[in-house]
Amino acid sequence: AQLRGFLEMSADWSIRNRQHLVPYLHLRMSETSVPYDLNSPNRSGMEQVFLGFIRNGQESGEFRSDIESTVATHYLEFLYLGALMRWLSGMATDLHEEFDTMLEFGLRGLQA
Repeated sequence: AQLRGFLEMSADWSIRNRQHLVPYLHLRMSETSVPYDLNSPNRSGMEQVFLGFIRNGQESGEFRSDIESTVATHYLEFLYLGALMRWLSGMATDLHEEFDTMLEFGLRGLQA
């Protein structure tokens, strides 16, 4: 529920700031020196937010704990980025719905 609420707020912010997102993402993706270390000072900070949600979910038993929280964070961050990029490219028209779909996929995967 907390993660879903965060995604709602993130969608609202992204919609208001859409004109800045493409240049920002382009800049971030072009920085080849940015390591995938979650503690790197060159990171945006989003991974720390996701890491907190995942750790809280694992501790409460809501999320599976057989996958290390930092690994799950890495995957969630890229699912988030994929949803955002689909919306920015026009492949998705409603960012709230796109984040809902992303979250459902992230929580349930490809299970039938």
